[in-house]
Amino acid sequence: MKQAILLHNPGAGDEDHLKSDLVECIENEGYTCVYFSVKKGDSWVHQLDQTDFAIVAGGDGTVRGVVKELMKRTALDKKIPITILPMGT
Repeated sequence: MKQAILLHNPGAGDEDHLKSDLVECIENEGYTCVYFSVKKGDSWVHQLDQTDFAIVAGGDGTVRGVVKELMKRTALDKKIPITILPMGT
């Protein structure tokens, strides 16, 4: 089973996007999901090599922060495809 890492900014946008709802949607599609709030540090960076792809749920600032971290990876590091769930204003 493929593993996704969900990088979520719970404060993004005007609506509530609950962790449990987002994780459930991803798992209902047949993936395992590891959740990280980007507001609680960058511990998610150390999990990247154990995942198949990253899901970024937030606004443009959240996407920018995640992409900046991914750009720091070297050519020898595992390539991590990303998808974006736009949840900003």
